Amino acid sequence: MDPSAPRALDQDEALSFDTAHLGLETRDDVDLGFMRWLTIGVPGQDSSLQLELVGGRQHDPATAAQVRGLVTKGALGGRREHPGAGPAALRHRRRDP
Repeated sequence: MDPSAPRALDQDEALSFDTAHLGLETRDDVDLGFMRWLTIGVPGQDSSLQLELVGGRQHDPATAAQVRGLVTKGALGGRREHPGAGPAALRHRRRDP
């Protein structure tokens, strides 16, 4: 797992949240067979992040279950998705003294 990649238990749900609430855009969405290569980014910027599926097809079933369990408990970081915590909310916070 790439520690800088946003992790998701459900890539479709995470992609929907990221595009609808955070204003990010899909850069790549490719089924490689053993995994789905899904990247997102800020419109107008060149950088992108891989939206990594936790416990996906790259793992055997037992390992996938263990990894998903650890992420669900917060042991491996994972995503913290909170409505209202998007770019507009962050811009507002920066203006506060």
